[in-house]
Amino acid sequence: MSYVARVTNSSRLTGCVAVMFACSMAYSGTMTERRIEGGFAITLPEGVTVSEESPVEDFILYKFTNSSGKTFMIAYLGNQPKALPRESKASKSTISGLPAETVRWSDPNNARHGGLRVRLQPEGWPSFIQFTYGPLGDADATLAEQISASVHRYEGGAAQK
Repeated sequence: MSYVARVTNSSRLTGCVAVMFACSMAYSGTMTERRIEGGFAITLPEGVTVSEESPVEDFILYKFTNSSGKTFMIAYLGNQPKALPRESKASKSTISGLPAETVRWSDPNNARHGGLRVRLQPEGWPSFIQFTYGPLGDADATLAEQISASVHRYEGGAAQK
């Protein structure tokens, strides 16, 4: 089970500019820090909910739903993520000091797609979190990019079940 802490942020999501995503949408209002397994967390704007599934014991899937009830992004947490799609050139960066790899592209209908893989730790579980989204319009794609760019170590310690 994950725990939630409330924080207020009147500027762009922390870490958003540090990543290779173009964050064109600022969010003002209540932000929620959502703890995930392994001592990490993400920051969610108001109206975004996350459900958690564990189809097998070695990984967790997080499904992100917007205020309209549409699932717009999925995150895999575990040690064996699938390869990122290669429709676009991969870019390497860091998020909160963690190595990351990003792919983004638009399809022929101008819908946006993307993926972000963050190496959480070199050994142990979980080693990776991988976010994927698309096809999405600009608003949901920007939201997905902002949330995925917010991954960080949880300062309060490891999440507990």
